[in-house]
Amino acid sequence: MSTHVETHESGCLKDDCFAVRCDITALKNLKKIENEGDDDDAPARGVVPVPPSDLTQHLSNILWNKRGTDVAIDVGGEETFEAHRWILARSPVFEAELLAAKKKDKSPSSSLRRIEIQGVEPKVFKAMLHYMYTDSLQTDDVAMAQGLLAAAHRFKLERLRVICEEKLCKHIDLDTVVGTLAVAQKHDCRALRAACVEFITRPGNLKELMKTEDFVDKIRVNCPSVLWEILMKQVAA
Repeated sequence: MSTHVETHESGCLKDDCFAVRCDITALKNLKKIENEGDDDDAPARGVVPVPPSDLTQHLSNILWNKRGTDVAIDVGGEETFEAHRWILARSPVFEAELLAAKKKDKSPSSSLRRIEIQGVEPKVFKAMLHYMYTDSLQTDDVAMAQGLLAAAHRFKLERLRVICEEKLCKHIDLDTVVGTLAVAQKHDCRALRAACVEFITRPGNLKELMKTEDFVDKIRVNCPSVLWEILMKQVAA
């Protein structure tokens, strides 16, 4: 059967005419859409690299270049650091000290106000001062972290205290655990204290520590309650 006959019999032809219905979608301003990238009024699409913030570096330079310092801090009569009151006020202890010194000091306002600090090593204080300006701490030295934790506790720098506690938790070994445990006990660092006790009671560690003649004496003097914990853990093991 021919296509013409088939089409005629299908009923689609009427008076030899074939109707076709089409839906057409018209896009307005098609040329403008296509050329949008070339539009002079369109915003530029270039990539501009933004450098990282260098605020901490600037603050560090301000500290060590002694620009605009208004406080002199004598640390143990060994070393003097110059700083800025607006930074030192991060510590509630320093803030109170500076307010008290301001009331007592009758010298011209342009002169440095002097503060004396005892019981902190100069190198530890220097590292703490650097943290107060830059909010960063770059040391993996255990002795330094122990000293900084004590200083942070004393001057109520809570974030610094937690940073030091976290660093010390990662550096517990046979040589450092006793000293770190003493610091944790004294400054109520519960996570650090628990980590030290857990390390001491591991199989083999207690045996090695007991070989050192002053281990028990140090624990008894600095952390007497830990001896009972160690005993209970050994009994339960």
